[in-house]
Amino acid sequence: MNKTINFIIYALIFILPIFFLPFTFEFYAFNKLFLLFFAVSLLFILTLGKFIRDDELRIVRTPIDWFLLAFVVFSFVSSFLAPARLSAFLGFYGRFSGSFAEIFLLALFWWLVVQNFSGARETKTKITASVISLILISNLFLALVSFFALFNLGRFFPPNAIVEFIYSLVVSPAGFALQGMAVYSAGMSVFLMSAILLSKSSFDNDFIKKSWMWFCWILLFVNFAHLVLVDFWVAWVIVIIGTGILLGIVIAERFFANGATGLFCLCLRYFYL
Repeated sequence: MNKTINFIIYALIFILPIFFLPFTFEFYAFNKLFLLFFAVSLLFILTLGKFIRDDELRIVRTPIDWFLLAFVVFSFVSSFLAPARLSAFLGFYGRFSGSFAEIFLLALFWWLVVQNFSGARETKTKITASVISLILISNLFLALVSFFALFNLGRFFPPNAIVEFIYSLVVSPAGFALQGMAVYSAGMSVFLMSAILLSKSSFDNDFIKKSWMWFCWILLFVNFAHLVLVDFWVAWVIVIIGTGILLGIVIAERFFANGATGLFCLCLRYFYL
C-alpha cells in the first residue's frame, strides 16, 4: 500500500502541471481540477486504509498547519458569502483555478503528503530530492512547448501531426494564455531560487551534484526569459514577493543551524499554495 501511495503522490506532482485533455470544453484548468480531485480522493482513501491496517492513527503536525487551516476556512467563508456562490466554490467556465475546491484539494493533498512522507531526516532528504527532480522535469517539458509556440519553431519542421498538436495548445499545458504560463514561470523562478540556495543535494557523486545545480540555473534562466518576453505585471509581483520571502528564510536560516530542511519545506509549501 505504501508503494501505491508514493506512486500516486509522485505521479500527481509530475503530471498536474502538464495535464490536459483536448476533447473537453475547457482544455486545462477544468481537467487539472478533476485530476486533482480523483487523485486526492484515492490518496485519502488509501491513507485511511493504511491507518486501519496499522491499527494506529498517528497525525503528523507541522508549524504551518494552523496557517493553512485558517486560509482554507477564510476561503470557505469568502466563497459562501460571494454573490456567485457556486462559481466561488467550483469555478466558472474559462477560470476554474482559484476556486475553493482547488484550494481545499491542494491543502488536503499537502496534509496527505506530510502524513505519508514523515520519517527520518535521510528519508525526507531523498523524498525532497525526488520531488524537486519531478517538478524540474515537468517544468522543462512545459518550457520547451511554450518556447516552441512563442518563437514559431514549427516552421523549421515539415508539417505533421506532432507540430499541429503543439500549436493547438496555444502556449503550453500550464495555461491557455501567455499570462497563465507567465504566472507559472514566476512561481517556478522562486522555487528554483529556493532549490539553489537552500536545498542540500542527496547525490553522492560530485559530477551529478554539479550537473543538477547547472540544470537548476539553466531552468531559472529559461523561466526568467519567459517572464521578460511576456512581461505580465502579476507575474513580476509574484517574483518580488516570493524573493522577499526567500530572502527572509535565508536570513533566518543563519540563526538556526539545523533549520535548512524545515525551511526548504516551507518553500515547497509556498510554491504549491
